[in-house]
Amino acid sequence: MKVALTETGKLVKAATAIAKGRYYCPQCHRPLRLCAGRYRNKYFAHVAENKPKLGSEESRRHKIGKTRLRDYFMKLGLEVQTEYYFPGIKRRGDVVVRAHGEIYVIEYQCSPITVSEIRQRTYDYQQVSKHVY
Repeated sequence: MKVALTETGKLVKAATAIAKGRYYCPQCHRPLRLCAGRYRNKYFAHVAENKPKLGSEESRRHKIGKTRLRDYFMKLGLEVQTEYYFPGIKRRGDVVVRAHGEIYVIEYQCSPITVSEIRQRTYDYQQVSKHVY
């Protein structure tokens, strides 16, 4: 979404919006958040209401990478799922491969994240698999 309402009811373009502002949908008036990435222009997105993040806001580059990984492992005859949800750790693995009785979790990262986030994700996935990439 390229425009939103401010708290005072003025329309603002995502390109000129500031990160700390509060924004609302011009149609349904629910809260929005300002999003910006390394490869995408600024935009507004509805704030999720206690739902796990789904792939709806993933970059095109991220989706293509996951699809290529999935297709590669499928050609090898392995069981593969993308965005597999692990309820015990409340995380979705980008690509999950089952082979020889083992689970392999592959995180495909396109946007920058902190080292501590990488460590936390790795730790979490190690609770369900000894193979984390």
